[in-house]
Amino acid sequence: MSSIDDYLKPLEPSVRKELNRIRAVAKNILPGCEETISYGIPTLKYKGKSILGFYAHKNHIGIYPFSGSIILRIKELDDYGGTKSAVHEKLEQPIPEALIEKLVRERLKQAGV
Repeated sequence: MSSIDDYLKPLEPSVRKELNRIRAVAKNILPGCEETISYGIPTLKYKGKSILGFYAHKNHIGIYPFSGSIILRIKELDDYGGTKSAVHEKLEQPIPEALIEKLVRERLKQAGV
């Protein structure tokens, strides 16, 4: 069991299911990625670079591409709100898989991996 599995275990089932969906979409693009907890956030690392983090907050799920410039470049993310470093997803408004994939691919390009 990974440290991410340990993080997910106590969460409400609907939240755990959504975080696992985000995780699975990203892992499809990141074969052999490392799963870790970085800065207290479940994180997928690829070739030593933090690519995507995800975290359950009280009223939303935070998705962290470890680069605010990526969030600004992907205009479709404007519909979800957030901060300069995170996209905020509500359970009732899940981010489509294609948009998660776009976020991960942009981060990979930026990270040079």
